[in-house]
Amino acid sequence: MPGRYSACRSEVYNRGRPPIAFLDELIDWAAEAPVEIFEKNDRFDIYSSVVSQLGPYRNLAHRRAVMLEVLRVLGGFESSWKWKEGVDTTNPASNTPCTEEAGIFQCSGDAMQIDPSLKAFAKSAIGSTSCKAFIEATKADHRFAIEFCARLLRFSVTHHGPVKHKKIHPWLRPDAVAEFQSRLPEAETAPIVVPAPEVIPHPTMATPHGRAEIEAMFGNPARADGTLNEAWEGANIRKVPPPDRWQLYYQDDHGLVPVSGIRMHRLLADVFVATLDEIWAYAQRQIGGVPSTGTVRAWLHDRRLDVHGGGFNFRPIRGARALSLHSYGIAIDWDPDHNPRKKPLSRTLPNWWYDIWNVHGWHDGRGFPTPDPMHVQFATGA
Repeated sequence: MPGRYSACRSEVYNRGRPPIAFLDELIDWAAEAPVEIFEKNDRFDIYSSVVSQLGPYRNLAHRRAVMLEVLRVLGGFESSWKWKEGVDTTNPASNTPCTEEAGIFQCSGDAMQIDPSLKAFAKSAIGSTSCKAFIEATKADHRFAIEFCARLLRFSVTHHGPVKHKKIHPWLRPDAVAEFQSRLPEAETAPIVVPAPEVIPHPTMATPHGRAEIEAMFGNPARADGTLNEAWEGANIRKVPPPDRWQLYYQDDHGLVPVSGIRMHRLLADVFVATLDEIWAYAQRQIGGVPSTGTVRAWLHDRRLDVHGGGFNFRPIRGARALSLHSYGIAIDWDPDHNPRKKPLSRTLPNWWYDIWNVHGWHDGRGFPTPDPMHVQFATGA
């Protein structure tokens, strides 16, 4: 469906303007793509991530157009819209066929492992789930590249760096969405989701990697003899309250106790509040309509998403001598009774919950040698 474009041809960062042929291919694909790619789900996905820029989502045709706008901008960031773009040579992890990025959206073969449906789609579309076949297809088969990326974005907002770090968000344009939608079939106009009010952006900060970067950012809580440096604690540890609408609970030996905040490093106050704001907004969207504060609190409490087991706690890692990241005030345990540290992994916290923490720079303990799903920390490599 070739045609003229205005907003859809807008520049993206320093990548220039998307080619008309690329925009035509997006629209041709979207006009025939399965409805399931655009329907509401219960995950924190790309629609959750960009609701502040492109919501509220009025109907299915609008959601199709929103996906096209995300792909328009993401293709610019990842490859300057080059279908045959190769591996990211700046990424040291791109050193195997399954971690090698490929194609216009720089997806890698290991993304097929994120959900069984992604592997099934690859098998159906290209006849193979090998990473070598994936690399070849995502460069040569434009429709496969578009649809795999769109499907992936419904499961993960952390696979693509420009999405995870919200680099694409300032470049997303509602007028481009409207232009895309004007070129799509008009049959799907029934109202659907009423999303939550926009989340107010909060400052972001880089996540430190390794003990040296952690201590450069947050300081060292220990004296030379290994005991707590109380002067450091006094200067850095604060009880940080949640956003106004939240009610948090502490899990002690006798049950749940309402608390006014969590003790953590003062530098994490903004990113902690931003994360809980986004969790609240996600809950609103799942409930639908314009839910009251009490309704959202009850929804969170029923799922024990407001229950924590502690933040700052000066102690070594269990079974080791190195200090736990709780000692720096940069780790929090959530609902420890139902998300224990043990093998095999056992948890009740949902995937979308972890996705929101991850987007804001926190990392979780699901992948630890001994899984620790209650645990989130603002650091990696330690």
